Amino acid sequence: MQVFQTALGAFETNCYWFEHAGKGYLVDPGDVAVRAFLPEIGAVDVVLLTHGHVDHVLGVAAVKERFPAARVVLAKADLGWYEKADLQARMFGLKHVPQPLPDTLIDPPCELDGLRVLATPGHTPGGVCFYLADESVCFSGDTLFAQGVGRTDFPGGSWNELSRSIRDQLYTLPPSTVVYPGHGPETTIADERRSNPFISGKRP
Repeated sequence: MQVFQTALGAFETNCYWFEHAGKGYLVDPGDVAVRAFLPEIGAVDVVLLTHGHVDHVLGVAAVKERFPAARVVLAKADLGWYEKADLQARMFGLKHVPQPLPDTLIDPPCELDGLRVLATPGHTPGGVCFYLADESVCFSGDTLFAQGVGRTDFPGGSWNELSRSIRDQLYTLPPSTVVYPGHGPETTIADERRSNPFISGKRP
């Protein structure tokens, strides 16, 4: 499976596009600069949001402009964050574009078009990861990074929940699973279990 990636906005948030079962999926369009990325890839049928922080959702309106029928998917528990995108943007001095409401609110763990949606709270209450078992690929948002983990000092964050999410939901995936995080380079479950300095693969 080919995964196309670009880093967007002041926080260099990774935005990914891939094709699955004949549909185009866009993960975390974090800035209006996504407009330049869209012509390089195929159609966008579904927008997958790993969580509601502004640096992961700020480009949703631009995507819907280009692909009005695209279905925006967000975990119900992060709707509050998503709806406050304008406030978040002002806090960081970012220009905010009014956000269209999500089309589909999900309550993970669940399945979506053959993708497993893993409930991975900790960075935010409604943080999720999208896992394609057949392709051994996981889009981890800000839950797990290469040699790092998501922050838990924002409102609604929890270190205990984050560490449990990583150990119970991500580290139990096949070791060869490629992890595409919200920031920074890709990694694998094997590498993170072996040498992530924040959360080891050993059971506490």
